[in-house]
Amino acid sequence: TIPHKAAVLPLLQRVDRLGQVAQAVNAVRRNADGTLEGGLFDGIGFVNSLAAWGVPVAGRRALVVGVGGAGMAIATSLAERGVGHLALFDRDPSRVPPIAGRLRAGRQADVAWDVKLTATSVALFGPLFVTDKMNVTG
Repeated sequence: TIPHKAAVLPLLQRVDRLGQVAQAVNAVRRNADGTLEGGLFDGIGFVNSLAAWGVPVAGRRALVVGVGGAGMAIATSLAERGVGHLALFDRDPSRVPPIAGRLRAGRQADVAWDVKLTATSVALFGPLFVTDKMNVTG
């Protein structure tokens, strides 16, 4: 769905709660009345996968690298599931404050992380290494 997760929003008449917070959707359906409705499932799938592997989210510290559509979805779902500390990092720093503001997660961070992930398209083309100490703002 790169790069359409956010671009499709103006075409939708309804968006689920996670999609509203993240300002992105990855599924669209046409309802019986002809209206278009969008939903966001990437983050739910990620968090449910963590749970299936016995990785708790509530109260943990998480660093999300990349706040595009998938990153916003994951960050939103982590926040909904009670992550204790959520830090966001993006190669374009101007993308972090809007999502951080919506999640109320923007703050200076220099901590060891319980969960690290990359949700950038860079990860499609090879490994991305994240160090335990990053100066993350949002």
